[in-house]
Amino acid sequence: IPGGNGTPRTNDVLAFSTVTPDPIRQSSRDSVDYPFEPRVDMTVSKSAPAESAVGVDLTYQVTAVNEENGLSTAQGVSITDILPPDLTFISATLPNGAPCGTAPAEGTVTAGATANATNTVVCNFPGTIANGATQVATIVVRPNFANLGETIINQTTVAAGTIETDLTNNDDTVETLLTAPDVDLL
Repeated sequence: IPGGNGTPRTNDVLAFSTVTPDPIRQSSRDSVDYPFEPRVDMTVSKSAPAESAVGVDLTYQVTAVNEENGLSTAQGVSITDILPPDLTFISATLPNGAPCGTAPAEGTVTAGATANATNTVVCNFPGTIANGATQVATIVVRPNFANLGETIINQTTVAAGTIETDLTNNDDTVETLLTAPDVDLL
């Protein structure tokens, strides 16, 4: 049975006759406990500017949402973000300012289009995310000149330790066109 936060439920039954009286009324009563499995619908959204200059910090905001639908509190929520190649990694932080658990070292240049040690960020949100609540991770990178004029695509996914009711809304992408930096000569 979905919903709630996983606390067991009890079903009580009382059988009686309106015609024949029962001399031992307690024998007509019974109850059974049954598990109540918590379920969630996690979604993720990612935001970044549509355009950003190379050589200037680019900030991604990754929002994990436990949809407000009467289901359960989400436990063990994490986001996994695969950064595009040729970005210099700056930081990845949780809402409390703590660094994300898995991330490239600061100053690492990302490489490859599939998950690897230079381009994968995993943020494990502390505690739980209540029904209808959100948590936001912030990822900062600096696009390199190798990407000038290109549109980079950044992909992220969300996962939870609680059973999911809908896995079709657990990923998102955002595109950013990388432009030349503004230069001011004095």
